[in-house]
Amino acid sequence: MIDDFSPDMSELETVEDFFNYFQMEYEPVLVQSKRIQILRLFRHILTSYPTPWMPKDYKKALKIAYNQMRNGNELAFAPSNCHGCSDCDD
Repeated sequence: MIDDFSPDMSELETVEDFFNYFQMEYEPVLVQSKRIQILRLFRHILTSYPTPWMPKDYKKALKIAYNQMRNGNELAFAPSNCHGCSDCDD
């Protein structure tokens, strides 16, 4: 569960906050342009780990997600579950 932050981690709001919290270097231009992709991949990687998650798990997932983005590897968007109903037409 991603809500298992320690109290000081629960106040982190941006991807830059996570990098600073874990004292990780990052390229601001890359993070600015890929912040959503980094966070999506971070969550995807983190949820593959057994719980409860420890701070080292968060740091490892963030490092992997960032390096994947730096290397040009992005998590593909999942296809829509929309089946063409008219519920969204209003």
